[in-house]
Amino acid sequence: MIITVQKMKEVFTYCNKMYFGGKMARPKLSTGRSTYYVARTYCIPNYKTRRCGGIEIRFSEMFDLTEEDLINVMCHEMIHLNLYRRFILEKGGHGPRWHQMANELNEKYGLNIIQTYTDPPKQVGKLTFGEKIWQFIYNTFIFKEI
Repeated sequence: MIITVQKMKEVFTYCNKMYFGGKMARPKLSTGRSTYYVARTYCIPNYKTRRCGGIEIRFSEMFDLTEEDLINVMCHEMIHLNLYRRFILEKGGHGPRWHQMANELNEKYGLNIIQTYTDPPKQVGKLTFGEKIWQFIYNTFIFKEI
């Protein structure tokens, strides 16, 4: 299935209700065309205050995810969201607290939340030359996980 913002909203609402007690406020949701990641959660920089201006979850449109994959990946990103909002910053984003939350959700609900794919989903599109250049700049210089 190709990811849309509408589908992301539906899955976020479902995961929030089923696995997070309905307590998570929905962040900005968007899609991109990255082939480097399936999804990511990051701070939207506020250049005036030099602080985080909000949090965004972005899924790549470039991968064909099953419904089960989509739920697991959304839960993965929602763990990051939960930690960011509690001001818990872990080196590399996948520290002991992230793993603890993922393991708890996996055991309690039978999910398969993993840190990274060993066998990533099938890529469904190709990038243009311009998109490849922008993606390199975007991933290298502009947004880094906090």
